[in-house]
Amino acid sequence: MDEIKPVLESNSDFINIEELDGSDPNAQLQINCFGINYFGFPRKIEARFGDDKLNVVRILTAKGEEDRKRKALSHQYGKPIFPTA
Repeated sequence: MDEIKPVLESNSDFINIEELDGSDPNAQLQINCFGINYFGFPRKIEARFGDDKLNVVRILTAKGEEDRKRKALSHQYGKPIFPTA
């Protein structure tokens, strides 16, 4: 977390660190990053850490953008290996 936090901080408008409720044994802390540019818009990104290791990153976007993002990512990286709804 100490290595990733400065990178997230420098690319965000602001961050806050949240202690999680313990319902996920693999994630004790979450860095909430606000204003990171992703697909042309400022976003909130959640980086979750368990035992001081990054284990999940969520990028919050709008439902109406899904098709556009899916097409752009497929164009960039190829067809998804495990597509889901």
